Amino acid sequence: MLFLLLLLKVGTAQEYRLLSEEDKWDIRLRSHILIDIDQITNNNLASLLNVKTPIALYISDYQEKYDSVLERLVAKNDSLILVTDNIFGRDFLSQSWVPQIPIQKIETIPLDSLPNGLLAPKFGTNKELGAVRVLDKELLNDSVFVNIWRLSGKIPNFIQIDPELFPKADSLVLNLNKKSRVFGAVRSKSGLLNGVSFKNHRNLIVNGYFSLPIDPTESLPVFIPHRAGYYFSPDIIYTTPENRGNLKEFIGFPLDFEYGLTDHFSFGTTIKNAVRKNDKELIVNNVKIQEDEVHGKVGYFDKGAYVDAGLDSRTALEGSFTISAWVRPTVLTSNNSILGKGDNFVLKLHEGLLTFTMADIKDYISQTSPVPLNEWTHVALVHSKVNDELLFFVNGKQTDKIKLIEDYDTSDYNIVIGSNLWQEFFIGYLTNIKIWKRELNALEIAKEYQKIEVNDTVVSSLYIKIGLAIAVFLLIFLVLKFWKKGVIRAKFLPLTEEPIKKFPNRDHRSLNNAAEKILCFGSLRIINSEGVDIAKKLSPKLKQLFVIVLLHSIGEKDGISTKKLTEALWPGMSPKNAKNTRGTNIQNLRAILSETKEMNLTFRDKSWYLEIGENCFCDYQEVLNYLKDLGSGGVTVVYFEEQLPQLFSILKTDRFFMNMSDSWLDPIVENMSNRIIEFCYDISKILDLDRHSVLMYDLASVMYIYDDLNEHALQIKLQILIRQGKLSLAHKAYDNFAKLYEKIYGEMYTIKFEDMVVSNPL
Repeated sequence: MLFLLLLLKVGTAQEYRLLSEEDKWDIRLRSHILIDIDQITNNNLASLLNVKTPIALYISDYQEKYDSVLERLVAKNDSLILVTDNIFGRDFLSQSWVPQIPIQKIETIPLDSLPNGLLAPKFGTNKELGAVRVLDKELLNDSVFVNIWRLSGKIPNFIQIDPELFPKADSLVLNLNKKSRVFGAVRSKSGLLNGVSFKNHRNLIVNGYFSLPIDPTESLPVFIPHRAGYYFSPDIIYTTPENRGNLKEFIGFPLDFEYGLTDHFSFGTTIKNAVRKNDKELIVNNVKIQEDEVHGKVGYFDKGAYVDAGLDSRTALEGSFTISAWVRPTVLTSNNSILGKGDNFVLKLHEGLLTFTMADIKDYISQTSPVPLNEWTHVALVHSKVNDELLFFVNGKQTDKIKLIEDYDTSDYNIVIGSNLWQEFFIGYLTNIKIWKRELNALEIAKEYQKIEVNDTVVSSLYIKIGLAIAVFLLIFLVLKFWKKGVIRAKFLPLTEEPIKKFPNRDHRSLNNAAEKILCFGSLRIINSEGVDIAKKLSPKLKQLFVIVLLHSIGEKDGISTKKLTEALWPGMSPKNAKNTRGTNIQNLRAILSETKEMNLTFRDKSWYLEIGENCFCDYQEVLNYLKDLGSGGVTVVYFEEQLPQLFSILKTDRFFMNMSDSWLDPIVENMSNRIIEFCYDISKILDLDRHSVLMYDLASVMYIYDDLNEHALQIKLQILIRQGKLSLAHKAYDNFAKLYEKIYGEMYTIKFEDMVVSNPL
């Protein structure tokens, strides 16, 4: 019986999907000769048996007559691979390492001629392995296959030939497998990440796994991954003689949507740049503000109307960038400029077609991007410096991709909205014009298209008045409620002494009173005394640098050493390169922090430390204080009633460092999440569900943020809603929980609604 189980285990392990990651990499990094088993005869079998070249057999539909050939090849070749349409099992196969790979996992490209002007074809899909079907024996040479490898970032794993070409292919495969190589993988938190390029490897795009041959006459490769809408950790890896055999692994994380947003022109009572806040610099000529039923207040541009964006705009549109705008032309002439900047940049409509113009070089006219008359249309243009191309979008969908014939170079002129240096005026309506100093990806542009921002001060004012009225009503209600309950408070409290506030100065550093703020719950925000969020100026790596120093500077911590800082942020980098990179990043971070008055990055006692002034509010510090204060013994219910609303107002913002993730940060975030959940659970045992329904509901909401399948939080929420007579909302909350449970665990949630809402002690 044991033997049968062992045999079953060995046989099953031959399927590619069940191989170890080490065995899969052995296949990914090796080239094999691929031959159709139906083409093997007694005449050519001998040559296959007498070589050490890795062999793969293609078997479309297994037949018993193949057994003798397979048995002989398995006995002579310890690296035989079977490429199949259907996985099959034979007893003799289970005695050796003979993996079976479904043909569906392999991308096959034909090699019968070379495309005009190209050195070789390349693999283009996200399939894990690649095969080349040789149809012209003249192309069976080293240079062609090395070029396929370089262009694809993937070695030709299988070279499919007719048996008569075996001697020539044998030499080719041996040479490919002898070449030194570097290899790696690009992932996101949800799996392999496709469509990733490398800044210093022109035209190379990889899908998940990659490998490249090392040319002994060139420098060892440097990898700087790039994909629109993502940042990577690590963000650079140098190949060295010592690490070239190591897996180069990059993890991609989505960028915050507003990261890199340099300009947002909105049309309200006045025309403003909501990002630069340089409204006094804007020069407005004959632009009329009109009311629109879709977008609220918009700008109407008649012939001769324009907005000059001021001197600050000269630094915009450098390198990679994205522009988006809502446009509604009422008249179309030969050329109508949406945005112009000197002679090297014009985004316009050319006879109704979205067009990008570089003077004296080319009009990049997108024939597939028409913009209709008298209709609101969302347009976007993405310039990729890495890929040297333009992407056109209309109403959230990509409509065109055009390669630049010459590199884009910015000009030292102001941005002009509605015109350009040739006075090609836009005639019609414009609103919500945005510029990013990075590439947005298709998903981000679709998101921007779906979000309609209404520029209407009347509506905003109405909402403010309604909000204030509701707030006043709630305040009166709560005052009356707690005034009435003060009569029986003495019976409710187990302790009669006055509560001792352990942090009496907390009110002096509140969120509202502090001149500057560091906000860590939700997206990282660093607000200076002028109300500017300078976190938006930080690159992903500078954000990581700021956060790791901050976390080691708060509480009882005394900073982080240079060694630990380098190991966390620049792992695998040589000491010399790490020193230079670290020094540059620290200098850049200090320059940005110089815009604040209460924050200073210092080096003291051999550690990096963030000094935070008394007039700076840090929500992380406050949460640590609250957890320590309220989690100690001897705290009265009255004190909880006073302090918990302030704590929950911070925790309800969102998760701790919501949009950040890294190997050094994730354990810290997880620890904080667990502390918050445990704290909320303990507090729920102290508060009364009827007396403290508002606090308990907030408590459940906080628990949901950090654990959206927390049954204790669900029970609290359901019982509160039932007590308030909101039965339909209670059922909806339960149904949403059950659906999420089934989605994550793949099974039904078994606790019934009725059992969850019974008055069991919480």
